Amino acid sequence: MIPRRWINILPAEANLIENPPEALLKNDFIISRWETEFSQYFNRKYAVALPSGRIGFNLILKFFISNKDLKPGDEVLVPALTLKAIVEIVKSNDLIPVFVDIDPRTLNISLTDLKKKITNKTKMLLALHAFGNPCSIDKIYDISKNNNLILIEDCAHACGAELKIKVDSNEKKRFVGTYGEASFFSFDINKVINTYGGGIVLTDDSKMHRFIRDAISNLGKDPKIIRKKLISLKLEQYLYKSPLIYPLLFLRTFKPVMKIFELTYRRLQSVPPENIKFNPIQASIGIEKLPSLYSKVHQRLELAKVYRKNLTDKIKTPYIHPEFTPSYYMFVVILPCYARKIARKLLRYGIDSAFESEIIDLVIPPYEYKNCPNAVEIYPKLLGLPFYDSLEEEKIEEVCRVLETLLRKFPSPPE
Repeated sequence: MIPRRWINILPAEANLIENPPEALLKNDFIISRWETEFSQYFNRKYAVALPSGRIGFNLILKFFISNKDLKPGDEVLVPALTLKAIVEIVKSNDLIPVFVDIDPRTLNISLTDLKKKITNKTKMLLALHAFGNPCSIDKIYDISKNNNLILIEDCAHACGAELKIKVDSNEKKRFVGTYGEASFFSFDINKVINTYGGGIVLTDDSKMHRFIRDAISNLGKDPKIIRKKLISLKLEQYLYKSPLIYPLLFLRTFKPVMKIFELTYRRLQSVPPENIKFNPIQASIGIEKLPSLYSKVHQRLELAKVYRKNLTDKIKTPYIHPEFTPSYYMFVVILPCYARKIARKLLRYGIDSAFESEIIDLVIPPYEYKNCPNAVEIYPKLLGLPFYDSLEEEKIEEVCRVLETLLRKFPSPPE
């Protein structure tokens, strides 16, 4: 079996999670050190470590509401292709999400549709760097400033992604997450930096930093949260080595069964509750991994090159701007047909892949379909191919060969 993902569990970090030293559990200084090192790495003034990226986004919204920059009924522009929970957070704060269609080439927010969706009620713009591919954040920044919009960057997929920019006729690189009034990141198990859950908010705004810091000051700690993630990850790896994985993965390609699998997965890999802090164990793991972020991103770039070299024009890969460096949270392709049946057939060749909500939730309600046709058209055709640090070039070539063979049998989209 070639799994869609394989997270490398370092023995030292597994031991740290399973047998944490009592002194470490009480060491809040190490969390401060993690925040400082992360903010310095990205050249921003402040960072606040949190249980998850989405909790960070919720606190960002609450800051702007408390500051009276946002009020009930204000509109927040969000990409049509984004995590469902993000939209629910917008609604829970009595704000109105307005969906912006995606560019079918990049899978990121469409600049053309973005300009159309701005009204006098629009107060905030959320820019997602989908699957680690930077959106045109430099142009989005200009649009937000010209329209007096609050710009927030969703970097949950894109830790370490960069843009090449010109400053006084000189070229230099700038990380995503450094353009908006704030940005938030995720460190879940399948992200480029994995601290077994958790997230962080970056900002240059001292008031926002203080507001978020105060909001989490009385929260408790629970090391069992990350221990649960480690256990579920070990179970996942055990299953991938077992013949049991084939019937399980095959069954989940049918919609009724997939819903059961989703519920089970969310219980195993649950988002930490809002009353639990990012803990010192996670901070310690993050500090160890941050210095290798650059090399890890470039390792993923090399894997992506192998895929791109071995896929024909029949299978589209998201367009990468020549001046952008993606961080490849996943390697997603756009098929000429629906991905669900292709994923089912790939299993017969021992290849696992992801589709639909396994990649990202399509959050547009039915009445918005007509306003975001690109997202609706592309969503069922997205396929996440096996992609992880230890993936061998020969395995990528095998995946490409099998996928090309299967697609020759589908001249038109199967229902």
